[in-house]
Amino acid sequence: MQVDMRLLGTVELHVQGRDATPGAAKRRAVLTALALGANRPVSLDRLCEVAWAGAPPASAVANLRSHAMGLRKSLGGRLMARSNAYELRLATGELDVNRFHRLASEGRGDLAAGDPASAIGKLLTALSLWRGRLARVFRRALSWTATEPLTYGDLSVRSSLAAGAAGPLRRRGGRLPPRVAR
Repeated sequence: MQVDMRLLGTVELHVQGRDATPGAAKRRAVLTALALGANRPVSLDRLCEVAWAGAPPASAVANLRSHAMGLRKSLGGRLMARSNAYELRLATGELDVNRFHRLASEGRGDLAAGDPASAIGKLLTALSLWRGRLARVFRRALSWTATEPLTYGDLSVRSSLAAGAAGPLRRRGGRLPPRVAR
C-alpha cells in the first residue's frame, strides 16, 4: 500500500494515489501525532494532548479508539494498537517532513563541501514541499517530536546566494514558507 502523508501545510493523507484525508479535525490531529511519531508507539495520553489542546473530556480514550478505527479504514494494517498507545508504520519517504529533513541535510552537506550548485537544487526541492502555513495541530505535535528544528529561509537564502541563483526565489515571489524554528 502506497501512502503519502503531508504535514507541511494543511494535513493531507493520500493512499494509493487517492485522497484519504480525514474530515474531522480531531481525527486529523490524531493522524498528525501518529505520523510525527511514525514507527514508534504514541501514547494515548500524548494523543489526547494533541487532539484536545486543553483538558480532554472523560470520553477521550473512547473517542481516540473511534478515531483509530476510522483511520484504519484508510491505513489498514499500517495503524497498530499497542499497550495504551497506537503506532503508525510509514516507510522511508512517505512523510513529507522526513523528505524535507533529508533534502535539507543533503543540501547543507553540499554547501559545506563547497558544492553550492548541487545544494541549491536540494534546498529548493525541500522548500517546494511546503504547501502553506502549518496547521495549529502540527505545531502542537511538533513540540514533542522534533529532534531538529525545521528551518527554511536560511536554507533558501544561503543556497541561493552561494550559487548566485536568486532567480528561483524571485519566481516564488520572494516569499518563503513560514518559519517554525525560533
